[in-house]
Amino acid sequence: MPWPAAGTSQDDDRGRVERTARAVLDGIGDPATATTAEFLGACYDAGLAWVHFPVGFGGLGLPAGLQAAADAILAAGGRPDPFLNNPIGVGMAGPTLHGHAGEELRAKLLRPLYTGEQMWAQLFSEPGAGSDLAGLSTRAVRDGDGWVVDGQKVWTSLAHLASWALLLARTDPDLPKHRGLTYFIVDMHAPGVEVRPLRQATGQAEFNEVCLTGVRIPDAQRLGDVGQGWNVAMTTLMNERSAIGDSALGRDSGTIADALGLWRDRPDLHSPALRLRLADLWTQAEAYRLTGERARVARTAGPPGPEASIGKLVGAELNQKIYDFCMDMLGPEGTLYDSYDDPADALAAPVPAGAGEHDRGRNVADPAQRPGRAGASVARRRPRRHRKTLAGHPAGLTHPAPTHPAPAVHDQISARSRQSARAGVAASLPERCRERAGSDRCAHGGRPRRTGTRSGRSGEPS
Repeated sequence: MPWPAAGTSQDDDRGRVERTARAVLDGIGDPATATTAEFLGACYDAGLAWVHFPVGFGGLGLPAGLQAAADAILAAGGRPDPFLNNPIGVGMAGPTLHGHAGEELRAKLLRPLYTGEQMWAQLFSEPGAGSDLAGLSTRAVRDGDGWVVDGQKVWTSLAHLASWALLLARTDPDLPKHRGLTYFIVDMHAPGVEVRPLRQATGQAEFNEVCLTGVRIPDAQRLGDVGQGWNVAMTTLMNERSAIGDSALGRDSGTIADALGLWRDRPDLHSPALRLRLADLWTQAEAYRLTGERARVARTAGPPGPEASIGKLVGAELNQKIYDFCMDMLGPEGTLYDSYDDPADALAAPVPAGAGEHDRGRNVADPAQRPGRAGASVARRRPRRHRKTLAGHPAGLTHPAPTHPAPAVHDQISARSRQSARAGVAASLPERCRERAGSDRCAHGGRPRRTGTRSGRSGEPS
């Protein structure tokens, strides 16, 4: 397809991007007949995946601020959202490969990453290294022209679907913890990689633990220099926070829309105190939205800045406050849970993806941990009507849920019924997981496994 050329006096950068986006839509024709991979592949080949990437690698070599112009036209024409299709790949792995991988690795990985043909996961957090990510203990030992990795990672979203993963491992235990780390790309189908679902009390498995036992990684899949993994990880984390913290939101949208909808639907539950709380939450939500707008504007001039981490931290805690309000407004009625067949989105959703202590720690800690304006994961948890599954992946973000009879009201369920429900969850685990149920540790000696959501936290804390 002949894309618009650059270099004429009338063809400014924005005009070039807009014409290229329209040319992609013309080539697609009816978006209903194109698969997600075909549509996103056409965008990548045209240089509209990341317009600031080099030509031939999904970009046009133009300012990052022009991405919005392409996205607006393509989204209006029916393009699937690439971030929702492969959140860790598009939001984190893509920018990390762009900044630290060689041409051969980028040529191999970027296109299937963007199209969603190869899903990605993030192997950062460990049982003993969540908020203190630099304290991780997974080891990578040099062996000829490659590395042998042993360790355990936890709270890993999408590991059960992933083809590749971003891995941070310790290569020199004698150096200070931030300087002894090295960054790798690991094949999730390589021998020695074992993915296990982490079952929650609802029976869902939104996260995984990954055991790495004697996993061989070619040195060609190392990103950055040996011992410089922390600097590469900062690229990943700042783009992670950017993908979450500066996500586009309209006024009265997102989680505050749930509280506003509940307020409109249930005038019988109104009270002056609740009215004041809702007004305060709306004000915070609007400030959060405007911070996201500021972060997007800042990105047009350079890499993600602190606005992204601020947005992620504030947004995560605000979501928790909003759903606390909803639960307080509903009272005992808020304990109703209609079915275990649906993914369970707890109203008072804990801080996701390691916001909280981790974001606070990196914003105020040793400046050596904040090189330049060097970040983000994955989706905010919302009630059922706002959930989106990954395009092309019917199972969505979770493992298949076991089937249970739907309870009525929680406080009417007897202790015997609750005990039976827990037994049903255990019986529904895959056989290989039940066999390991009596073992607290991975073969290489990780900490005891947890099968529920940690107190006050949820998700990949990195």
